[in-house]
Amino acid sequence: MLTRILLVVDGTAPAEQIVPRIRQHLTTGGEIRLLIVLPSVHAAIGNGEVSVFANRVDRSGRLNALAYLETVAEPLRADGVRVVTEVRVGEAVGQIVEAAIECDAQTIGVCPGPVPFTRRRTFTTMSRIGNRL
Repeated sequence: MLTRILLVVDGTAPAEQIVPRIRQHLTTGGEIRLLIVLPSVHAAIGNGEVSVFANRVDRSGRLNALAYLETVAEPLRADGVRVVTEVRVGEAVGQIVEAAIECDAQTIGVCPGPVPFTRRRTFTTMSRIGNRL
């Protein structure tokens, strides 16, 4: 059983499906930290040119992300689980690694997403996370 779990969600139903599975591995009195990472850089292609621009997520974007995390946290809290919610902005792997280190997570839960593309992407992401830890 685990006492500190970092659970990464992305606002999709498949990501939320991992929540009850992860909950089963949490010991009484443990904590789940729900994390969503918002991108900070966007690229646009138009007229044969690529435009890249940095975008600090505005206050409403953060508030929307926090509201979403609260909907995921609500059933866990009703079940007596201590839940911390966090919104980060930046490159996903780096932000996940930093969050895991900061909260001393024993494991990281990441939804594999839709098949088949994301299985490979998730494996690659988890490998990158493992390499950085």
